[in-house]
Formats: sequence, structure tokens, C-alpha cells
Amino acid sequence: MPIAYIGIGSNLGNRQENCDKTIALLTEKGINVLNRSSSYDTEPWGVKEQPK
Repeated sequence: MPIAYIGIGSNLGNRQENCDKTIALLTEKGINVLNRSSSYDTEPWGVKEQPK
């Protein structure tokens, strides 16, 4: 079985909930999530004028 490393991020609304829902959807589609890192809150990159 192939292994893939996927970066998930969000910059709108409840960011942590958005990422958690994304992981849940991947699992529902049969993707086995082996591990996940801690969550990090960072400053916007590139376009600085973004909602948070």
C-alpha cells in the first residue's frame, strides 16, 4: 500500500474543526490515517491581508 504525506490547513472559520473534519472525511473514504502532527497557528504567508 502506498504511503502519502498530506499537509492540511485552513485560514477561515474554526480552523481546527475544519482540519479535523477533513481528516474524518479522508477516513470515511477508506484512507487509513496512521499519524498526525500537532496543530500550529502561524501568521499568513504571501497575502498578509487575510481574515483569521
